[in-house]
Amino acid sequence: MPIMLIALIRRVLQPCILLSLPFLLGSTFILHAQAPETLRIPLNRPTVTQSTITLFQNVLYNLTVRGRGSVGQVLNAQTEVDARFFVNNLPFQMIQRPQMPLDANGTAAEQYCATFAAMPNASPCLIFLALNALRTNPTAPALQSGDFVVSNAQQLRRFAFTPDRQNDAYNPNNAYFATIQGANLPLQAVFVDRLGLNNNAAYNDNSDTLTMRVERISPELALSARPNFAVNSVQPARILNDDRARQAFRDTILDFGSFRIGSSQQLRRMVLYNRGSEPLTVRINVGADPNGLFLVFPSNGDLSSQRIINRGDSLPLFFSYQPRLQGSHMLDIDIFANDPTLPVSTGGAGVFRLRLLGNTVSGAITLTGLNAPNTLIFPTLSAEAPARNFSFSSRTFSFIRASDVTTDFSIDSIIRTPGSPFQSPDRDVFTVLPIDIDAASSAVFTPTLLFRPTRFGNFIDSVVIRGRNLDDEILYVRGRAELADATIEHMQSPTDNTILDFGSVVTGQTTTQSVVVRNMGNLPLNIAASLGTSVGGTVRDASEFTLLQPSGSLDSTTGGAFVITVRYTAESSFPTGRKEANVTVQVQNPATGTIIASRTLTMRVNRLPNILVPARSTVSFDSVYIGSEQRDTTLLRNLSSTFSATLQNQPTIQPLTASQAFSAETIDTARITRRFGVGASGQLAMRFRPRVRGLDSAHFLLESIVDSTQGRETLAVRLRGIGVEQQFEAVSATSDSMNNSPIQRPVASFVQNGYRKFTIDLGCLRVGLTRNVRIAFQNNGNLPFAIWRQDRIPSGNPNNDAAFSVVRPFPENRAIPVNGRDSSLTVQFRPTDLGVKTFQYILFSDIKRLGRVPTAPDSVEQIIVELRAEGIRPNITTPLRVEFPRNSLGTGCPVNSTIPIVIENPPNRANCGTPLTFRAELTQRNEFFQLSVNPTTGTIQAGEQTTIFATFRPNAVGIFTDTLRITSDAIDSVRRIVLVGEAIGQPIITVSMGTVQASPGENVAIPVFVRAATTGDAALNQTALSFAQRATFELTYNRTLLQFTGFDANLTASANANISQPTRLASFNDDSTLRFTIIAREPQLIPRNEILLWLNFRAYLGRRVASTPLRLTNARFDNLGDSGGCVRVRVLENASTTGTFALDSVCGVEAKVAAVGNSTFLLSDISPNPVSDAVRIGFEVAYPSVVTVDILDALGQVKATLTEGFFPEGAYQGEISTAHLAPGVYFCRMRAERFSTMKKILIVR
Repeated sequence: MPIMLIALIRRVLQPCILLSLPFLLGSTFILHAQAPETLRIPLNRPTVTQSTITLFQNVLYNLTVRGRGSVGQVLNAQTEVDARFFVNNLPFQMIQRPQMPLDANGTAAEQYCATFAAMPNASPCLIFLALNALRTNPTAPALQSGDFVVSNAQQLRRFAFTPDRQNDAYNPNNAYFATIQGANLPLQAVFVDRLGLNNNAAYNDNSDTLTMRVERISPELALSARPNFAVNSVQPARILNDDRARQAFRDTILDFGSFRIGSSQQLRRMVLYNRGSEPLTVRINVGADPNGLFLVFPSNGDLSSQRIINRGDSLPLFFSYQPRLQGSHMLDIDIFANDPTLPVSTGGAGVFRLRLLGNTVSGAITLTGLNAPNTLIFPTLSAEAPARNFSFSSRTFSFIRASDVTTDFSIDSIIRTPGSPFQSPDRDVFTVLPIDIDAASSAVFTPTLLFRPTRFGNFIDSVVIRGRNLDDEILYVRGRAELADATIEHMQSPTDNTILDFGSVVTGQTTTQSVVVRNMGNLPLNIAASLGTSVGGTVRDASEFTLLQPSGSLDSTTGGAFVITVRYTAESSFPTGRKEANVTVQVQNPATGTIIASRTLTMRVNRLPNILVPARSTVSFDSVYIGSEQRDTTLLRNLSSTFSATLQNQPTIQPLTASQAFSAETIDTARITRRFGVGASGQLAMRFRPRVRGLDSAHFLLESIVDSTQGRETLAVRLRGIGVEQQFEAVSATSDSMNNSPIQRPVASFVQNGYRKFTIDLGCLRVGLTRNVRIAFQNNGNLPFAIWRQDRIPSGNPNNDAAFSVVRPFPENRAIPVNGRDSSLTVQFRPTDLGVKTFQYILFSDIKRLGRVPTAPDSVEQIIVELRAEGIRPNITTPLRVEFPRNSLGTGCPVNSTIPIVIENPPNRANCGTPLTFRAELTQRNEFFQLSVNPTTGTIQAGEQTTIFATFRPNAVGIFTDTLRITSDAIDSVRRIVLVGEAIGQPIITVSMGTVQASPGENVAIPVFVRAATTGDAALNQTALSFAQRATFELTYNRTLLQFTGFDANLTASANANISQPTRLASFNDDSTLRFTIIAREPQLIPRNEILLWLNFRAYLGRRVASTPLRLTNARFDNLGDSGGCVRVRVLENASTTGTFALDSVCGVEAKVAAVGNSTFLLSDISPNPVSDAVRIGFEVAYPSVVTVDILDALGQVKATLTEGFFPEGAYQGEISTAHLAPGVYFCRMRAERFSTMKKILIVR
């Protein structure tokens, strides 16, 4: 036992001593590593499985056993097991026996422990794991094996422990517990799967193993020593193994090493752990240290007190060594604890001794030729499977006496880790030790080290150069060996390592097996897997397996795993029976491209037939009309003679097309019993309701479970249906025309009362004419059909029905293929009277006849065609009365006037009409009216018109009439137009100017008067003014006395006329002549207003006269001679045509606008203007004067006075009412001394 522990400590500690970097973890060693362990025992191994754990003397352990699984089928009955264990031949005392009872006689299991070939009789049988087999057929033949024999499952059950359940029922969560005490003997767990089952398979659930967990519950002392690098020391801790006698193996040495005198204090750390389940009591006793070089102290408290370390807790201890006294030094520390595995001290407690060592010296050496401080690094070596052979590399370095050393010393030993890959050659400096070096030596030593690894990894080691009076010199060596290596294993029992057994599966069941590729080196790897045909399989077999992850990679982590999973799903389309295929896995070194590992495994699966089988594997629904529904059933039968099955869920539909037209009735609606015994049957019901045309398909899925084995089956019935639709379209209608060119008639389609109806408008046709229309039909549905009968629908109106006749019927009982077309149906329209006519014709489809498509709606059996047409005659429109413009006789106007008369043939409606034939003639035939051609005849096309011309030729004054009669073939066959003409004499008017006075400098407005003459026809004279559209006249006046400034037409007869600027004619002496032209914007120029126009002048002091005549000459009033006729108005030229303007004062002309100071005489403001009821008038007085402000009418008569009196100098404003004045033009006049001025005022209402 001491040798075993020392070896353990060496393996754990030695690599840590050789760490090259001071920040890495230091040394760690554990006295007892009894943490909880778990034994996992696969169920699917057909051999005895044995595992061992050593239980230490007097230590308490908890045992927990769990497990579940499936070990195959016997006579179609699957055997489920759960874990049981029992005990025999125990060399230690049982604790809590009621939790772990033996069978009735306490020794019944012994015989089985002795008969296992895998367990010699000398080996103790401590724990035996057995199976509790639950089978549906307990009377099955005996299960036999060469090593293990039981007669039946009841005998096996008798030797197993019974769970805390009634009737010993199977429970996948059964667990068994026991508490036992160790005796330094191995605990052996044995599992036997010798039930004689030939088709074992792993149970695909949460677990496929039996497990036994062993957990220590006593206190357990463990120690870990780590250096504390917070101090100045650069040397890690070294723990030397104690090779003393076995009885002292529990004592451990912690060696600080050798340090030059005067070096800094060295600090180390150790941790006490409790790895047991009970509290650990610890007390520490430190021995004598006469030189006071060592210090020991805990992380808290003092050493004399007793400490309790709970489960999982720890207590750190700190140690220090001060190298200030040359020589070797030692300190013993005793650790007392209640760990039952420790030796018992005199006081009865367990004790563990720790010895601290330290050495202080004066000699030292210096290393050179290194890669890094105190470190020698070797080149990386590589190898790959399958050879896995590493070469070697070498490095040299040098050492010499340190320059500051003044004493003699020697190199006595080179300490290397046993088994280290770092070695010395046979002939080297290190082979001639010891080497004495005096204080004056300058010798240089150059040793060689080899790196010769036998395995891969990162190697870190140290070489300690040690000697008399020599500070330990540590040389750290590092090397890396890279290996590309891998293993390919499957996760089943390795007994037959070439077979992946998927077991037996039923329809719908999925099972998987996995192949694990493990990186057994430290380089990245590429993995690829592929499926192929095996010797005993077919290509179809291989296609039924699926690789879930066919390729991948592993990084350089040693032990890393890549799992390749193969899945087998028993689809309903897969044949039953044994299937076999290969899976090949290859591992490649990506750095070299070499395949370092390859393995081919054979996969096997037994595809079992379904128990429940439908009578029809495919249910077809042929020609179901879109939107309708068809139902069907199929018989579901249990074909097994042994097993029963139970339906689990409601049936589901798995669409194979996008339409989702299929549905299934629930089991309850279909009244199907869920459980199907042997030979039982029931009906499955399904429905097909197509939404689109064409083929639909789906799977009818129903899940069941075999009652005895709980195996899950999926029943699949393929559903197939065709959705059909009759779409018989009237696609065109072609009719003849009057010019024999075919006309395409529009076809409208709509649904009326559920039936498809096509409407064709034939337009209009003249009564008595004939029009044929040929109607083309096309089958735009997805099934052929025929018209088996046709008929017309009477309207009840004989004239309507007589207008249509079928010239050629639709062919009956002749199949119309899909996309086929027929243009046979021809109908004739011949109207006998006016009005809209309709014709309805019905075609009967054979889609439902004789059960062709029974789901088709009734509405698709009938196709209705409706023709609409109109019998017409031409129309005629003319004016009912024609009035000729007036003409005045004896005035030089043309006597005759001609007017066009339009005759139009308007269409009956849009694009509908017929030619019109007419005859036009005058009925009275007097001399006053005549046609250009009498009589006039002609033909007018529909929508067109023609013009005839009538002339009025009066020879006397008066109103004359005649009648123009138009006879035609229109509906209104006779039209009468009244012709009216008027001839008048010459109206007489007078044109005159008024007499006006004004002072020089004043603005004056002079009206031009127009009045009916008193001679001649007085009534005609009063109305004659309305005939004139144009007026011209000339005005002559003394231009030294008056200056023309413009005209004003407001509220005159010329208010709505165009008045051009007057034309100045030749002047004679002081006279000037202006010609004025007025043209009406409307037919009537002069309304009943006596004032034709206002002429504006400015008065001046004449050259030699104080007055001037205003002579009107060459006045002419007439129309423009257009369609308004010809009327000329006679203007009497007599004295009344001449007016007079006279100055009212000639004194003080120079002062007509007098200026005194800053003031003037001024008529400043008149507002508002125009005015309605009252007007405000402002004026200014230049100096005290008598001022008069009057309102005058157009004749100069005073109508109102604002003021008359004396006013001082200043500005004034007054208001005067105008409500009593009639609307018209007035003038406001201001007079003061020699000043006089006027402004116009317009009064409106």
